[in-house]
Amino acid sequence: MRQERAEGANPISFCKCHCGQNVTIIPISPIPEKDACNKCTKAFCTKLEPNLCEGAGTGETVSVACFQRDSYKDEAIVWIFLLVTAALLAWALFKPCLLRHYRNYRAPSNTYSTLPS
Repeated sequence: MRQERAEGANPISFCKCHCGQNVTIIPISPIPEKDACNKCTKAFCTKLEPNLCEGAGTGETVSVACFQRDSYKDEAIVWIFLLVTAALLAWALFKPCLLRHYRNYRAPSNTYSTLPS
């Protein structure tokens, strides 16, 4: 079964190259490609980062991993969730004050009270 990528999701592929303690993350291409992770190889890392294993020690080899950043749609959903949550918390915090102010403002002005003697 062939899976198609949604147009709304624009994941960008990155190649994570590490040698010992040295780690470099390289964007593979600014435009998402179908097989972008096939470019993420040891040769790709050593070509773009020739000093990757410098100071890492002897016998260290380059290891690679390809990953994709989340799409803009996913990021928008997270931001909308955070904004709605913040708005609900603000409403819960200020609601008692606003209701008290509203009740005082709407209190009838023709109420009678006894005067102290």
